[in-house]
Amino acid sequence: MESEAPAAGRRAAARAAAAFRTAGYTRQGLRAALGVGGDVIARRGHRPVALRRLGDSGPLPVLARLFLLETAVPADEVERTLGTETLAALDDLRLVARDGGSFHGTVRLVPQGDLLIASDLPDAGEPIDHVAGVHRPSVTLSDLTVRRPVSRALDLGTGCGIQALLAARHAERVVATDVNERALAFAALNAALNGVENVELRPGSFFEPVAGETFGLVVSNPPYVISPETAYLFRDSGLGRDRVSEELVGELPGFLEPGGFGTITVSWVQEGDDPLATPRTWVAGSGCDAWLFHTATEGPLDAAAVWNLDREGDEEAYAAAVDRWLDYYRSEGIERLAYGALVLRRRDGDPWFHGRELPDRERQDSSAHVLRLFENADRLERHAADDALLGASLALVPGAVVESRARRLEDGWEEEWALGLAEGIPFMAELDRFTASFVAALDGSRPVGDVLAELAAASETPPERLREPGLRVVRELLELGFATVEAEAPRTA
Repeated sequence: MESEAPAAGRRAAARAAAAFRTAGYTRQGLRAALGVGGDVIARRGHRPVALRRLGDSGPLPVLARLFLLETAVPADEVERTLGTETLAALDDLRLVARDGGSFHGTVRLVPQGDLLIASDLPDAGEPIDHVAGVHRPSVTLSDLTVRRPVSRALDLGTGCGIQALLAARHAERVVATDVNERALAFAALNAALNGVENVELRPGSFFEPVAGETFGLVVSNPPYVISPETAYLFRDSGLGRDRVSEELVGELPGFLEPGGFGTITVSWVQEGDDPLATPRTWVAGSGCDAWLFHTATEGPLDAAAVWNLDREGDEEAYAAAVDRWLDYYRSEGIERLAYGALVLRRRDGDPWFHGRELPDRERQDSSAHVLRLFENADRLERHAADDALLGASLALVPGAVVESRARRLEDGWEEEWALGLAEGIPFMAELDRFTASFVAALDGSRPVGDVLAELAAASETPPERLREPGLRVVRELLELGFATVEAEAPRTA
């Protein structure tokens, strides 16, 4: 089905947004109405159940049927339930279309946090300029973006505009670019629906629209998929292999102000056992410190299958697409494909590179945690000597959680512990009896060396036996952002 891009009139958008808010069209409200605990978007096979659970009466069911479940609603019911002013606003924005005696939604509208985000319906528009909604990589990108106040921010390849709207909350001005004019129309609509007025939209490819400019923050969810196709602008770069990720990572530092942060989702061909090796080479010599969050590594068949799910309804077309992608991977010698999010910080001096596997667990805004990772990495680079770490006073961050569990052995039970955080990145660290006691004693009131001495005395253990394991724990706590340094050892001449 062909569909024109929506309009973005401010007055009509304000009226429409008010109607959604009044109806309770929120994530919580839709979850309650649909009886779901996770994603509020029902797959087509589940739509009959969702419609029956939703019911017919009231503004929320009507809006959900139009903009979430992709079903037609009788025109008289829409007019009676939503009112003529709201219907006029939706019509002005080109969000509804009349087909005989019914209305249907022309876009998908999904609440994301306290934002309302419009995107194309799955079968709307020509495939190449399809505008996707908020999906998992978008959420990962937003979670790992540093949310400091900045004068200017850049959202490169804005798509539906979600990253630009989030950046607009802590940036005086946001520039959002996209080569897809349809995406810019959706970004403009979403800015209007959410009352955001400090976002400037510019057409163009990658960094071309901002040549010569610098920003305190750059965020990008580019078409990073390692693909043989050019079917979708949001997915396929057309550059082959992982060149788009490599090129953008190479260019991004030149658009950062000193001290500025950039977060970008990337994929790469993994060669060898170290999943961080390839991105490490991309960052070398960039003048930026880097933290790489590796989200997944998969084989060619898994990649081909997941990136062609849009063809799943046509089994023959789906199988042909999977085979075409597998042929491409074989011809390129690609055996493993890796994914992640790379956070860069421009800085003078000798830059460092850190990376970890990003656990596949629910997380929230991790900005404070990411900043702590950079601060702790700076400290580890500056004060790597054992004496400096032993003389530092460490404290676990607020929200640190130690979970205990017992494991059955042949001759009894063994107690185990795990350290994590209630907020931020869901890293976990396994603890034994010694490390659990050590971690519990880190309250920032005294140097690490003193804490180790106290534990040695209490357990009647020679202090030198606790030194190396204690230092390993300290480095791990700082590396993962579980602890902060409350006071450093005094410097000696």
